[in-house]
Amino acid sequence: METRYTCESCLIPGEKGIVSKKGPFFQMASQFAKNYLFLILWADEYVCIPPYRVLRSSLNSFLFFHILEGELHFNYRGKQFTARPGDIVLLDCHLTNHYWAEKRVRFRYFHFNGNISQEYCDLLYEQKGALFRNVSAAAVMSDHIQNELMNARPDEHRLSQMICSLLGMLASCGAKHLSQPVSKALEFMQEHLREPVSVDDIASYVALSKFHFTRLFKEEIGFSPHEYLLNIRMQRARELLSNTSQTVDSIAFQCGYTNTSNFIRAFKKNTEVTPSLFRKFFHPTGFRTLE
Repeated sequence: METRYTCESCLIPGEKGIVSKKGPFFQMASQFAKNYLFLILWADEYVCIPPYRVLRSSLNSFLFFHILEGELHFNYRGKQFTARPGDIVLLDCHLTNHYWAEKRVRFRYFHFNGNISQEYCDLLYEQKGALFRNVSAAAVMSDHIQNELMNARPDEHRLSQMICSLLGMLASCGAKHLSQPVSKALEFMQEHLREPVSVDDIASYVALSKFHFTRLFKEEIGFSPHEYLLNIRMQRARELLSNTSQTVDSIAFQCGYTNTSNFIRAFKKNTEVTPSLFRKFFHPTGFRTLE
């Protein structure tokens, strides 16, 4: 049997479909916060029924939802999805976003901005989409954010730290399962780190064309095969420079370089210092290197 919502007296006047709300809560931000921190523009907790609906073409903010009860429906970036209790949704309000209730729903939300909000939102959407499930730590953090906003004088540094932590939780949740070719490629790179292997060698090993392999690897890892191989070689070089007294020539060879000059050039481009200077950061008096 279809539920009908006919109790107009239970609605907040002038706000279609909103039965109750706890706020809004605002952050009084200093100029420092506006320039450098994440900051909350406003936040609230709603109980809504049909005909609650928001269709927004553009707003200079990012929007976080935590669904507490019921369902909230979204149409965002050409995709339609439904968020349920415990789910988290992150929207970029610079883009058109559309969300609505088809039955009673309770949710918490906050608009935020500042710092690297745009970059983080873009990264999260590219890697995870807009809907996050089974992120209990993020849901708990939304409780802390609301509690802080309810204080007489919310601490802007604490709020910024909590937003940063929340975004980090969303970024690290639900590690993506790697395809077999990419998993094999990662193992191959580690096992052949001392050898001057190329992307062609790795693609051949996993039986893919160089183009297909490069596209798949970057999609799953976030780096091109060449970038990733360079990064793990430089990581190994930093470990050897900081923990051993081996010569730069020896370290270059162990990191897959047959030419020490090429190694030094690559290391300086990656770290902005030469191998010898990097070693002095950890051992100011210097190693007695083995010749």
